[in-house]
Amino acid sequence: MSYPNTCTFPGIDNFHEWAWPQDDDIGYIYARTLPGIREWKKWSPAQVMKITKNHNLDKKLSLLKTMFHTGTANPQQKMSAQQMHKELILRAAHGEIETDNIPKITTIANWISGFYKKWKAAMAMRSIEEAETSRASNMSSFSK
Repeated sequence: MSYPNTCTFPGIDNFHEWAWPQDDDIGYIYARTLPGIREWKKWSPAQVMKITKNHNLDKKLSLLKTMFHTGTANPQQKMSAQQMHKELILRAAHGEIETDNIPKITTIANWISGFYKKWKAAMAMRSIEEAETSRASNMSSFSK
């Protein structure tokens, strides 16, 4: 059985460090074999679009984010990677997304892990900001 090369960069399995620059090269994807060693391999936005064209990635990620946030808002509705995969299959059956665009369960699990880390960091920053705001308002009320 052969699998089509969808959304793959040539030699992608050799890369272990990834970066999405936010400065001059915004839209580019950088990768290199070892962190801090060797030069970055760069993919331009045009190359990324060519590789990912005809793939409804935004819709798929949007559905996964919605499923993740639903579980965050209501822990009783939290979904595992397997459950999210089944939900995507149902959405494909209803024509919302293409069957070819359904990621593997391991891909979904990796996405959940990465998104959770980002979400946790954002919530930690939010807590720190709220604590600082509260402390500042308490300090100003003491000085009056």
